[in-house]
Amino acid sequence: MTRAGQDGEPRFVMLETIHEYAREILQQGGEAPAPRQGHAQYFLRLVEQVERELLGPRHLAWMNRLEDEHDNIRAALRWALDTGAVEVALRLAGALWLFWWTHVHYREGRQWLEEALAQAQRGNEHPVAVPPKVYAKALNALGLMVQPLGEFALAEKLFTESLAIFEQAGDRWWTAEVLQNLGVLVGNLGQIARGQQLCEQSLAIWREVGEPFWGMGRALHNLAALAMERGDYEQAEHLFEESLALGADSGKHIQNLRNIQHLARLRLRQRDYARCASLLQDALTQAQELGHKETTVECLRDWAELLAASGQIERAARLFGAVDAIYAANGLVEPPLDQTPSDEVRAALRAQVGEAVWHQAWQEGRTMTLDAAITYAFDKDPTPD
Repeated sequence: MTRAGQDGEPRFVMLETIHEYAREILQQGGEAPAPRQGHAQYFLRLVEQVERELLGPRHLAWMNRLEDEHDNIRAALRWALDTGAVEVALRLAGALWLFWWTHVHYREGRQWLEEALAQAQRGNEHPVAVPPKVYAKALNALGLMVQPLGEFALAEKLFTESLAIFEQAGDRWWTAEVLQNLGVLVGNLGQIARGQQLCEQSLAIWREVGEPFWGMGRALHNLAALAMERGDYEQAEHLFEESLALGADSGKHIQNLRNIQHLARLRLRQRDYARCASLLQDALTQAQELGHKETTVECLRDWAELLAASGQIERAARLFGAVDAIYAANGLVEPPLDQTPSDEVRAALRAQVGEAVWHQAWQEGRTMTLDAAITYAFDKDPTPD
């Protein structure tokens, strides 16, 4: 039988009953390990090939391909872990970091990575021989999975350990990558100066190794976000625009999306509400196309702040309620750098309308699905008259 893939192309699939029967026949004939090993090796080659493709202009097409193959990848991971092929499991999981992060498979990615790393460590008594850089990539990937789940201290520990291994190995590309992740993390925790220092270190290495879009562009984006938090809006705008220029030929990509979203947030702080609304609409559309639920919800949160600025207080309260419910349902936790200004807006709204009115509207919002919240957000013009 066939079904449509993410790109609309037909894909052959096997009914689970037939799949199980075929597996039993192979096991009875003593032939099960070889096909499953070949299957795992095929998907290992695929994800390692796609890993770098995800950083460039074919990002969306390859993301869709991996989503279509996700069940096959899960089967490959399960075989590797069940048979003790720890290096295969770590290489698979370590190469999936951007796919899992973009499509918000945080909890699933965490489970696979923790199981693979646990097998590699075995309580640190008899560690399995795994190349250090393979292990370090898995640590970095796990840090990216646990950070949005609110485990900030664990994420910092994982990034720090990963960074030390890559620095010792002399791997400049991955040193820059993990420096960037660590800089973003500590910056989101309010350590602005330290975050800026780490991102600047990363940017210097990206320039050295020649990684303009993914490396330099992302470093510039993160430095722009930190400049915005310092209140240097002119510098933030300059850096966001510079980052977007580096991604001009990269099409719909998570990095371009984050620049658009943060530019919208900058316009919100500058009280340029019309431009903010236009950018947020663009960002919401792209976030849905890219399958990045976290950015979608962040855009809705910013939209709620835009509604509040326009005096649509009960609508803002409902949308805040929807955002809170979606975060909770997906186990997501806002970092302090984002949560603090949002909390300040909410407190001001509650003071304006009273706790009872606020709470009722907020509770109504909590019943919305993500699609309903998006429809509700766009139902009226959010900008002041």
